[in-house]
Amino acid sequence: MSIRALVERERRHLRRAEVAAGVLLAAALTALLVASAAALLGGARWLALPRGLPASVWVVVVGVMAALAFRTRQRLQRDASPRGVALVIEAEQGLRRGALVGVLELEGQGALADRAARGVRETLPANVPLAPAMRRASSQRAMVGVGAAAAGILVLLTASPLFADGLRAVLRPIDAWTGTLLDRPRIEGAPHELLRGSALRVHVRAPGRRVVYLDVRQTGDAWRTDTLAIDPRTGMAPWTVEALRGDLRLIVSDGRATSDSVVVHAADRPFVGAVTLHVRYPGYLGRSDESLPVGESLHLPRGSVLSITGRASVPLTDVALVAPAGERIALGATGQTFSGKFAPEHSEQLHWSARGPGGLVPDLPEPLDIVVVADSAPHVVMAEPTADTLLVSGDPVQLAMLVSDDHGVASVWLRIMRTGAREAAPIMQELARAVGTSWAGTASVDIDALHLAPGDAVAVRAEAVDASPWAQRGVSRELVLRRATSEEQRTAARALGDSAVKEALAAAKEQKALAQRTDEAARAQARAGAAKDAASPSAQQKRPMNFEAAEKARSLAQEQRAMADRVQKLRQATQQLEQQLKAAGALDTALARQLGEAQALLRQALTPELMAQMQKLENASKQLNGEQSRDALRDLAQMQQKMREQLERSAEILKRAAHEGAMQTLGDEAKELAQRERALADSTRRTDPSKAPADAKEASALAERAERLRQAMDELKARLAKDRADAGASKTDEAGKHAAKSETEMRRAANEMKSGEKADDAKKGAESKPGAESKPGGEGKPGGEKKAGEGKPDGESKSGEGKPGEGKPDGAQKGGQQGSKPASDAAAEMDRAATSMRDARSEQVKEWKQELTSE
Repeated sequence: MSIRALVERERRHLRRAEVAAGVLLAAALTALLVASAAALLGGARWLALPRGLPASVWVVVVGVMAALAFRTRQRLQRDASPRGVALVIEAEQGLRRGALVGVLELEGQGALADRAARGVRETLPANVPLAPAMRRASSQRAMVGVGAAAAGILVLLTASPLFADGLRAVLRPIDAWTGTLLDRPRIEGAPHELLRGSALRVHVRAPGRRVVYLDVRQTGDAWRTDTLAIDPRTGMAPWTVEALRGDLRLIVSDGRATSDSVVVHAADRPFVGAVTLHVRYPGYLGRSDESLPVGESLHLPRGSVLSITGRASVPLTDVALVAPAGERIALGATGQTFSGKFAPEHSEQLHWSARGPGGLVPDLPEPLDIVVVADSAPHVVMAEPTADTLLVSGDPVQLAMLVSDDHGVASVWLRIMRTGAREAAPIMQELARAVGTSWAGTASVDIDALHLAPGDAVAVRAEAVDASPWAQRGVSRELVLRRATSEEQRTAARALGDSAVKEALAAAKEQKALAQRTDEAARAQARAGAAKDAASPSAQQKRPMNFEAAEKARSLAQEQRAMADRVQKLRQATQQLEQQLKAAGALDTALARQLGEAQALLRQALTPELMAQMQKLENASKQLNGEQSRDALRDLAQMQQKMREQLERSAEILKRAAHEGAMQTLGDEAKELAQRERALADSTRRTDPSKAPADAKEASALAERAERLRQAMDELKARLAKDRADAGASKTDEAGKHAAKSETEMRRAANEMKSGEKADDAKKGAESKPGAESKPGGEGKPGGEKKAGEGKPDGESKSGEGKPGEGKPDGAQKGGQQGSKPASDAAAEMDRAATSMRDARSEQVKEWKQELTSE
């Protein structure tokens, strides 16, 4: 290889490194300039800065690149020339200065020059760089250029997302100049037409801008410009007009680009008005049609028809009343007028809905607030009796009823239904028809006609139908009338007797006190009159009595009148007691005679002379006549003493009659209970085990009834002992003990029946098991055999055992016979109780007769 080729090799390496370093440095500077310009112009600042600023950035970039190219060219001319490279090789290879330069210049010009070139070439190393230091320096400059270029590109990449709009402005300076770099601003949400006076709210969409300029003009106003700040997140800005007065024109600009012109036309507000309301009431009310005010609540009776008419400011295509549930009541529209009618069914608020050629009509009348007043059902009250009634006699029951309605009652009925009979039809009895708005009347329920057995009941209620088209029905409370059982009849008779005796004793006691006060008042007035006569013996007439004495006399007369009413009620109670004892079957000739005597005494106590004397005393008190008042008080006191004696005698007779009636009813109750218990004992001897639960329940009920009878006997014994009726008290005590024993035996019978029922159930379960064998005598266990008399209640006769042809009773028979012996014992004890009560009455009557004889 020639010297020239070796130098050129080193020169080429140097040139490549210098050119690469220059190019990379130019790229780094270009990236830095573009990134700096993007940061400068970003954030929509390029819109506010001069239009030519993005283009001037490229002018700067071109200038920088030209300067770098010139500098690189100078370095190549200075450092990369053949002579310069040869000098560097001489220095790095330690050659004599000028040795390589001279050979390079003379090589190829003669033999001597070639010889010198060979000599120099032989001194140079082969296949290695001749200027390694120069190569390293040039390579380092190239690497510096690479680093600078990488840094510049990194800066540019970093600035791109942060200042994207600025980068776009740098990269597209012409579009930035003309304003087409971003989309044109737009005005959104502006309607074509809006009611005059309404508020308008629009949005300006201008992404990539910080502010925009909105030019606004309403009809009759000058143009004005509003500056709007754009939200960087949404790219929008709101704009509002409080009230639209005329047509509105809007244009928005960002300083470079301008939006289309938007026009909002101001429309006049259509309305519906001149509404009139007319109502036609239902015929049964008898009211004439009338007009109703608009804007107030409309209280319409059910069945009314409402007519509506009105006008609108624009032609109507549809007009209706809309309920909250969405139901529409369409009205007929003809041009600008409309009309219609409908019958409201229920209370609701109806809103107007109207539509014209331009859409919905916004200005509407106030909603119609309709209150439908439903015709109320008749109000039915069962005034008497006030509570469910226990019927102790077959007398008709009188019912008092009150019926009222807001418009009219068409008919009133009495409904009688037998309780417990679901399939039986009720008995309907018409009481009245077309009675107006109110009715008060009575009805009679014939108890005998209903054929009620003791314990049966009927439910009675009054029903009324009004005169409205809907024939609404009102009902009263349900009154239950129940026929008393024999036990309840007797209990009621005893209670009524005790009540009559208490009332008679209380009346006698109060009459005695009243007679004493009357006598004292007569004596006081006599003393006052004597003192006045002594003070003025020459007076021709008596002085009037003072006001205090007159008031006291009037008060005594009123108290006596109240006592007379009380005696009359006591007489009625005595009559009721007689009827009650008769209904209970306990009224015999002796009791009837005593009660008749008591009634006669009470009737004699209320003499006409007594009533006349009370009237005389009241008149004298009003006239302040002292002499007449003293005479009336004196005579009244004498009559009161006789009345007291009669009340005391009648109270004593009533007390003895009540005791006799109580002993008789308790004896009858014991006799009836003994019959029931004996019947139960007979029924338990049957062989049907399916009746065992019913028998056990009946035994428990009879035991409870025996307990109530014993308690009643104990109470009667205490009253007899208190009234010193020793004979009756002794026998009643004896009867109570027998009743207690009967109660104990019946409870024992009930327990044995229940235990027998459980034993039968257990035996049936054992027989139903696989492998169980049935043997004579009712034994369910294989190989088992009952002993004689096993399983029978204590004391039961075993006379049937061992007879020829008879086997032992099976389990069903034993279960059915459980409780027979205790029930029989209970019946026997209750018979003894009945006998004791009969003896108690007879002995007590004998004792009273002896007392009367001794008196």
